Amino acid sequence: MAVTAAMFGNWPAFILGDPTTPPTVVINLETNNRCKTMLTTSTYSPVQDTHKVYTDVTNEVANGNGYTTTGAAMGTGTITGPTTRVVTWDAPDVTWSTSTITARRSVTYDDIDSTDRLICWLDFGADVPSGGGDFKITWAAGGIFTITVAALA
Repeated sequence: MAVTAAMFGNWPAFILGDPTTPPTVVINLETNNRCKTMLTTSTYSPVQDTHKVYTDVTNEVANGNGYTTTGAAMGTGTITGPTTRVVTWDAPDVTWSTSTITARRSVTYDDIDSTDRLICWLDFGADVPSGGGDFKITWAAGGIFTITVAALA
């Protein structure tokens, strides 16, 4: 089962403070401690170009059995770089303890206000059950995502 990851298309505009997307709030992934990861069922299909905020996400895993809707707080993130035009964001792994969950995707977002901007998602490749144990998302050793700035020609 291959896990794939993608970033929502409007997210770079949010971190730059896009003036056309009120409120104009720049997301600080290293110090804001607001990011959350939620779980969805297989019936949610992320739309990279048009899903922007938490309310665009459908079919979140049901509340109860070790899961609380809106997901789990990720804790304080870390930014490394820039090293040779490369910046990486990482955060602590997320665990729903003693849970009975079946999820297909996780969606990470900035839980800031009524807009709750979407950042990225993981597709687990198949439904993943926890069956009364821990449901854990272990982020890649290289971080949740890396941004590489193009070199000047």
